[in-house]
Amino acid sequence: MKNKLKFQTKNKKQLTEFISKNKNRKIINFLNLESLYDFSTNKEYKNLLNSKNHLNFIDGTTITLFLSLMNFKKIPKNRGPTFTKEFLSNPKKTKNKKHFFIIASGELPHKKLQHLNKKLLKYHYPTFIKETKFSKKEIKKISKLINDFKPDFVWLGISSPKQHFLAQDLFEKTSVRYFFTVGAAFDFLIGKKKEAPIIFNKLGAEWIYRGVTDFKYSKEKILKSFAALKHLKNIKIEK
Repeated sequence: MKNKLKFQTKNKKQLTEFISKNKNRKIINFLNLESLYDFSTNKEYKNLLNSKNHLNFIDGTTITLFLSLMNFKKIPKNRGPTFTKEFLSNPKKTKNKKHFFIIASGELPHKKLQHLNKKLLKYHYPTFIKETKFSKKEIKKISKLINDFKPDFVWLGISSPKQHFLAQDLFEKTSVRYFFTVGAAFDFLIGKKKEAPIIFNKLGAEWIYRGVTDFKYSKEKILKSFAALKHLKNIKIEK
């Protein structure tokens, strides 16, 4: 059972309440089929996602349906982009809270976050790497920025699995309560990329939309997602 990727069963409302009441520091991940493929083929990544610091939520219809059928009950889905947009738009959750954003795009998302106090927002664009892990120098640099700013939340909007490794490295070197790894959420927020229509998400066919509109970028992700189907046996819900 240790080799299985463990998912939380909290719905959107329960997750939001958990964030408000929980006293322990956590890294909150929103994982899809691509993440499952990396989990099943990378031992270090597998150990990372199943460590006690990480809480994993389902960002994908296929995984939701599979676990619902296996457990004879409806298992909720929590999309990273949807959670990000709704959480940051909720004044009760963001009032007087400091946010540190680690994003790949050079365009600032604060234009979409005008309701938030700009003095409570800070952004960092890490050096692009092809590898899955950042250098010790870069980690030290980002850790210092975080420790100096003292945010309540750190948001990582870079590609997987590197965002999860970086979140763990920063978790160990800072005292931030929550890290959110939300992938392309900020690309959608600033309009750099267009989200698939709701019907595609509900049918679990977002890959079709991505393949048609952004095949060059999405090709590898789509192939990984298909390859991950044979690894569905490697997932379970957290009891």
